[in-house]
Amino acid sequence: MRASNVNANDTEACEAREEIYRDLVDTLFGTPGSFAAGLVGGLIAPVSAWLMTGREVYVVLTIVMMCFAAYRLYVLYSHTMTPRDIRRRDAQLWEIRYGIGGVGFMTAVGVSVAILFSVPSRDWLELGWRSLRGAEPG
Repeated sequence: MRASNVNANDTEACEAREEIYRDLVDTLFGTPGSFAAGLVGGLIAPVSAWLMTGREVYVVLTIVMMCFAAYRLYVLYSHTMTPRDIRRRDAQLWEIRYGIGGVGFMTAVGVSVAILFSVPSRDWLELGWRSLRGAEPG
């Protein structure tokens, strides 16, 4: 009789963990306002770098980031339009979709900033000044 109680407790604990996991995945999609602000904010780095330096690599990175942003918005929209019971059943799939978009987008942000930081520091003041004046960089 004692063994069946242990199995019942293990089953209840497992079900509770799965329920908590589903709730946590749902929270990834719970704040669309901050989600959108993050997409716009992330684009500031490559766009401003392109305006400051005129290097085409930033245009490419901006396009890559916009593709990831579109994917992320598609995932957010799809999650919102999917019935709650199906979303919860497929929580791991939603987590993977969210992660692909987030990691891809933030990797592109990091690459754009890393390239920008490769500019020698003495040129930063000149780049910023030219950008403010509206003069062509370089």
